[in-house]
Amino acid sequence: GVIKNAQAAIVASGTASLETALIGTPQVVCYGGNPISFWIAKQFILRLSSISYISLGNLIIDKQAFKELLQDDCTGKTISDEVHRLIYDSVYRESMLADYRDIREALGDQGASVKIAHAMIEELKKTNKVKAYKYQGAGNDFVIFDNRQGNINLDDSQIRLLCDRRYGIGADGLMLLNAPKSADRDFEMKFYNSDGFEGDMCGNGARCLVAFAYHRGLPSFRFDARDGYHEGFVLEGSSKRCIIRVKIKDVKTIYKYSDNMYYADTGVDHVVQFRDDLDTMDIEKDGPYWRYHKDFPNGTNVNFIQEKEDGLHVRTWERGVEAETYACGTGCTASAITAYKEGLKCCTISEDGTIKYTVKTLKDTLAIDFKEDLTNVYLTGPATFVFETDFEF
Repeated sequence: GVIKNAQAAIVASGTASLETALIGTPQVVCYGGNPISFWIAKQFILRLSSISYISLGNLIIDKQAFKELLQDDCTGKTISDEVHRLIYDSVYRESMLADYRDIREALGDQGASVKIAHAMIEELKKTNKVKAYKYQGAGNDFVIFDNRQGNINLDDSQIRLLCDRRYGIGADGLMLLNAPKSADRDFEMKFYNSDGFEGDMCGNGARCLVAFAYHRGLPSFRFDARDGYHEGFVLEGSSKRCIIRVKIKDVKTIYKYSDNMYYADTGVDHVVQFRDDLDTMDIEKDGPYWRYHKDFPNGTNVNFIQEKEDGLHVRTWERGVEAETYACGTGCTASAITAYKEGLKCCTISEDGTIKYTVKTLKDTLAIDFKEDLTNVYLTGPATFVFETDFEF
């Protein structure tokens, strides 16, 4: 009776969390056991399997219906913040209650205990396998893992294997959806290029990660990447294709490098060159030339742009992929801002001063909008779920 009449519940992991879900009370699961026991469990159960959760309700639908605060994340402040959100954030509550309905539907009316046992056995059978998800944003494709439990640790050789288009899944990059490091964030974005090295930011990757978080049941999308804070918005959502808008960092560094080229930092290094032969240029020659140019000691992404009747067209040679990609979100952002600085008129300016460019990539279209002082920069476009698979190393 107490749980049923409560506005929110703080629950220890175990069957109590499932009972609370079936009763229909919003909850947060807390676990803070012996440090050595927790380390052993993390090393030999979570890390060696694709299990992402420890609570029965989350395991049954393979989705975070309710938050799990484990070990060091289980503090008085994090518990208090989560309970406050459960009580006062109506959208968050309704999302959790909708997931509760999925749990009840998965269990059915009879044989619930047998179904729970089978579900747990199936999860434990996945030892040495990790569940990978493939997404693409405007043709820029990524392998994504849900790593909110911290059980996935990949070295650079494994990342290269996963991104290899012949021996792995194939992708321009790989991302981890990590647990947030503070209560005012929903997750952390960890991004790696296909060469196995960590990157500061990826615009299309961020949009795909927001879509992934949306598909995993998160109601809001405040996150940190290596270049700082970002926020995402689901403008159109479905189980397959979403339209995602992501805030890019304010552009503080941009300068004219030569008569037809700019440098801009939109979270990562970019150069933008104006061309009148975009469709026929030899990008296999010009891309690597500027990518490794001595004037950019850290290397740089390279964008080639041309204004046409239907808008701004962009081709990008990406650092870390070392090839032309179908699209680059931060590259399109740098291209749009550079086009504005150079006076290209293929944009719209709204009454509040927002400047918007429609950018044509190799096979898709992205939208970039920003203020004249290069703040409030946003990237908008499609992000699509492709498939999921269990990958075994």
